[in-house]
Amino acid sequence: MSRTAMETAKEFYEHVNGDPSGLPGVLHADIDWSVVKGFPFGGRYNGLGSVFEDFFGNVMQHFEFWRAVPEEYIDAGDKIIVLGHYETKAKETGMDVNSAFVHVWTVSDGMITRLQQCADSVQVSRALNHNVPEKA
Repeated sequence: MSRTAMETAKEFYEHVNGDPSGLPGVLHADIDWSVVKGFPFGGRYNGLGSVFEDFFGNVMQHFEFWRAVPEEYIDAGDKIIVLGHYETKAKETGMDVNSAFVHVWTVSDGMITRLQQCADSVQVSRALNHNVPEKA
């Protein structure tokens, strides 16, 4: 029996915040992973290799850890919308970050085929010492 879209999304967060070796079991090999422009390492990643090597590789190079903490799940059929926040600490500056996110997951046959991410990029950029200006 295949997982529901909601079960698949919840399993993603269990793996990404615990044992990431289980992520290939929920992410489709040809996943379309889209991180909002302006967010560090923002852009489009296609396929598991690109997601793990290019996206997560960059993230883990610059941060001591990275947690995506879901706070609310919204079931929209084959799409699951998750409101939450990232918790992390930048290696270079030692800054702690708590940054809000919205993830929209598209799920097909119990596998995530697409991520659309939008998040508070200012806090993450500051932690990376990118000197993002604050509103006066």
